Amino acid sequence: MEGSHSEKIADREIETPPVGVIPPPEDKNLENLQEAKETVGELSQSPSEETLEHLAQIKNGRILSLEKKIALDAFDTEAWQSLLAEAHLIGDIKLIRDCYERFLKQFPTSSRHWITYAEFELNHNNFANVESIFTRCLRSVPSIELWKFYLNYIRRMNSGENGSAAGPDVRAVVGKAYEFVLQHIGIDKEAGPIWSDYLFFLRTGETHNTWEEQQKMDLMRKTYQKAITIPLVNVEHIWKEYDSFENGLNKLTAKKFLAERSPSYMTARTALREMRTITDSFAKNVLPQPPQWTDREIQQLEAWKHYITWERSNPLQLEDKAALSARVIYAYKQALIALRYYPEIWYDFAIYCAECGKTEEAVAHLKAGTEVVPTSLLLHFAYAELEESKKNNPRARELYEILLKNIEKYIEEIRTSGEQEINELVQSLASEEVENEEDSERERDGEDRERLRVKERSAEKQKAKVEAQIEKNLMSVKKAFTLVWIMFMKYARRAEGIKAARQIFSRARKSPDTTYHLFISSALMEYYCSKDQNIAGKIFELGLKTYASEPGYVLQYLEYLIQMNDDNNIRALFERALTSLSSDKAVDIWKVFIDYENKYGDLTSIQKIERRMTETYTTETALGRFVDRYSYLDINYITESELGINPGEDKKTKTRSLTMKNIEPMTAERSKDLNARQHGRRALLDPIHPERYPRPDFNQWTSYKPPVDSLRRGQPGAQGQSPLPTAPSGSTTAPSVNSSRPNIPPGLPEAVGFFMTQLPTAQAYNGPLINTDDLLDLILTAVIPGQTAPPSAPAHLPPTGSAPPTGPSGGSNFAGRGGRGGLMGNFSKRGRGAGPSSMKRKPPREEGGYDGSDVMFGGKGPRPPPPKRHRDGPDMM
Repeated sequence: MEGSHSEKIADREIETPPVGVIPPPEDKNLENLQEAKETVGELSQSPSEETLEHLAQIKNGRILSLEKKIALDAFDTEAWQSLLAEAHLIGDIKLIRDCYERFLKQFPTSSRHWITYAEFELNHNNFANVESIFTRCLRSVPSIELWKFYLNYIRRMNSGENGSAAGPDVRAVVGKAYEFVLQHIGIDKEAGPIWSDYLFFLRTGETHNTWEEQQKMDLMRKTYQKAITIPLVNVEHIWKEYDSFENGLNKLTAKKFLAERSPSYMTARTALREMRTITDSFAKNVLPQPPQWTDREIQQLEAWKHYITWERSNPLQLEDKAALSARVIYAYKQALIALRYYPEIWYDFAIYCAECGKTEEAVAHLKAGTEVVPTSLLLHFAYAELEESKKNNPRARELYEILLKNIEKYIEEIRTSGEQEINELVQSLASEEVENEEDSERERDGEDRERLRVKERSAEKQKAKVEAQIEKNLMSVKKAFTLVWIMFMKYARRAEGIKAARQIFSRARKSPDTTYHLFISSALMEYYCSKDQNIAGKIFELGLKTYASEPGYVLQYLEYLIQMNDDNNIRALFERALTSLSSDKAVDIWKVFIDYENKYGDLTSIQKIERRMTETYTTETALGRFVDRYSYLDINYITESELGINPGEDKKTKTRSLTMKNIEPMTAERSKDLNARQHGRRALLDPIHPERYPRPDFNQWTSYKPPVDSLRRGQPGAQGQSPLPTAPSGSTTAPSVNSSRPNIPPGLPEAVGFFMTQLPTAQAYNGPLINTDDLLDLILTAVIPGQTAPPSAPAHLPPTGSAPPTGPSGGSNFAGRGGRGGLMGNFSKRGRGAGPSSMKRKPPREEGGYDGSDVMFGGKGPRPPPPKRHRDGPDMM
């Protein structure tokens, strides 16, 4: 970089806090150093030895805590941001530099952190480090802000003394810097201000003769004509400047030049509007993360893919293919800033380069992608295939070996993290058990014991859930690991022959992390490629020793034997499978074997296998089996024409089952339980699983204490009780809330009136209609304890002050204490009796109110005193 460094570096303030070097102590504390090493751990993003020594000297617990979080999760962006801020506050230059280096190694496309790092070095006059930072990040990070910062740095470093005008040599350096910047990011729509600055820089250049003036005008015209063809944010402003520029030189030639460039300018302006509708949804200043496939991430991925597709459609109508590919490649580079860990973008980028004839660039992008996502099967397979097409077999084989090692490492990480999570969970449960044992001296009541049981069941479920999730993740990665071995075998057979493929299979089957798919692939490869049935059969038998309990493997082996027409081994394998597989896992095996027998077996064997199937699966009907036997491929005439079941009709809606798709294993106990439940009772010795049923949260258990005012009678003007709402002034109708409540007849006892106010509204009732007159007659003619004969049914309600009727202790119409039946006995099912005796309200005693604590509907007890009536109206609640 040319030009001398000026003492006055920059006139803008940096955002980082002022820093200063903390002097190290005289003696190093080795215990603190060891503690720092143990706390952080030995991971890829752990600090260096020198940084650990600084941490031990500084004794900053906040730094160590953040380093531990980063060691556990290298993509914890909040911990990284806090670590950088804490390092700036401490002020140790070495610590700050180490934190930036490790952060930018993890997030190399974060332009704002590259800028902050360069500003930090620039603030300490470390010009060599600043230029080194630019060398590392400029070409790989197409960020407008980063390139602007670089351009400002060049201009400041090449300014004259005391801000004076620079000489010709310095202007030449700045001009080359502008050209370098516009060459790399000039097609970005946000690069409009840089184009304007460059045009201003050219306009203010001094000339000393006519030739230099003409060269200046030609360069400005060329720059204007190039800028107006790009969809820049200020393309309209640049067009106006260009119009003024041409008309200022010569109005006759201006009309010609403007007419020639006007279509390109209009196309660029239209493309800018389309581009904004696509790119406005992009997330800004987001650190790239491995995809979790959330809705937001999928939307971002689709938006970037839509933008790349739009660029590939050539919206600017460029005739130069090189210019079009440059725009598309720049779009891919921009997408990789935010979608760095998405293999799909890397793959599409490489394929596009290969289609354009840029094979070396395609290889470079695939190589970079495999380094960023080391466990990506997509990128490694594409890279290996590209090398194989170039006849570079050693490199292709190396890529498969690298991928296998990366996935093995990933499997170990899953196991380690899973064991650590389970251990932490077990330790937390053990600590809770210790606390429970300490509290065991005091006597526990039923709620405490129930709470303890709930905690234990919850802990067991949580542990089982964690183990299941770990096993699920492991199985997914194991399948990927097996797939890599299978593709490796196929590559070896194509490039090196069948013997090389056999050697790879021999290596793969010794690994404990492969699945049964490996044996199937190897056996079928031997059958189809080497035409050797004996080797294929031996491989299938070898795999059956390990995967006899895998229905998928047995099914593939069975289909292979059917293809070979080896009827003896087919039946033998079927019998062996039934001994090692449960009935629910063997459904597909039954389907394949029965289909084989129906097509190629004799009637005796068909009837025999159907009887065995009937004993195993009780949900399959004889009609369905018979119809399946007398159909072939898609010819189901009996089903369609004689049974009325169309091919596309949902068979689940039919009362009979004609296929084996819905077969479920039915054991004798389950059949017995089903019959018992159909008769409305639970089967004998049917196990009860309390954890399957919802239970109340005893932590929220509180005793119910009704407020005093809520039980007072609705007396207008009573203390704590507002009068009933009335219609507003000028209204002819009462509020709807009053109209929905039942009207309380005058003369009813207070307890009955209160009970009626608690009943739901008439509009809420959707049950059968009851004749109220018969119900009241039934209540009024009920036998009261102590009476010899029921009273005669009155024609009207009892007068005010009469005692409320109490329920009988027995009789045919009502259920008394401990009895069942009766019309009122269905109102409540709690308590010992099934009758209304369980509906008790015990309002507290208060002055002027009635204590109804002794009133029991349908129970025994003293007759309550008659309630007092108000003089101003009937009883109202």
